[in-house]
Amino acid sequence: LHTRLGVPVGIINAASGGAMGNYWCSLDELHKIDFAPVKEMMAAQDQAVADWDSPAGRKRILDEYEKKFAQDLAQWEKDAAQAAADKKKAPKKPEHKPPTGPQVRSLASYLYNARIVPIGRLAVRGAIYLQGEQQVLDWHVDQYRYTFPAVIRSFRAAMGEEIPFGIITLQGAAHTKGNLGEMDMSDRSAIVREIHYRTHLATPNTGFICAADVGLGLHPNWKRPVAERAVWWALTDVYKEIEGRPMSVKGVDFLPGKAVVHIQEER
Repeated sequence: LHTRLGVPVGIINAASGGAMGNYWCSLDELHKIDFAPVKEMMAAQDQAVADWDSPAGRKRILDEYEKKFAQDLAQWEKDAAQAAADKKKAPKKPEHKPPTGPQVRSLASYLYNARIVPIGRLAVRGAIYLQGEQQVLDWHVDQYRYTFPAVIRSFRAAMGEEIPFGIITLQGAAHTKGNLGEMDMSDRSAIVREIHYRTHLATPNTGFICAADVGLGLHPNWKRPVAERAVWWALTDVYKEIEGRPMSVKGVDFLPGKAVVHIQEER
């Protein structure tokens, strides 16, 4: 971009590994989602936050932790003594780490609040977003149909305008972690890509940046093609430096021995 535009171009990296889509949404957007699993998730989180914010609730949580820690420590002492008698390596001693916040698996909105809101009022020209791998691993695609569009709305709420939003979709080979009995990872990745693409078609001022052919693992192995495609999207849609003709597949006719793919311009 710097070479083409002739001006300095900065990038703010707000990334975080292992993130679910709901981590990047605002609480307001998540509470608007009318989908039972999301409602249950938010109700559980709201209750956990309320319990932690209550003096009585926090005392109960900390007391329960101390009770459990004392039990674990007593068991460790027995196990360590037995290991010494057997001339074996002692098990790892439990660490005393009382909870410091609400006891939920992962707080929704925490990355949005920590990493997007603080930069929201800067003069940001656009966003590029690559996420969805954790949906593949944890199989939370049912929620992702609702939370991913909410990510875009949340970013735009924080930044005060309809910023261009480039969606870098998942690469295609996936990988082979976990139980593949019902659906393998490549199929799961395809569903995430479809959610990305349908959201792109339904949301103005977004770009769909394909990365389906750039690697063999869960993440793109070959970074340069992904960057180049993101740059071409920016030069075409954001900076209007070049004229682009976005294409998409209109349909496929399967004939004997071949498939005929029909292409259409998106606009």
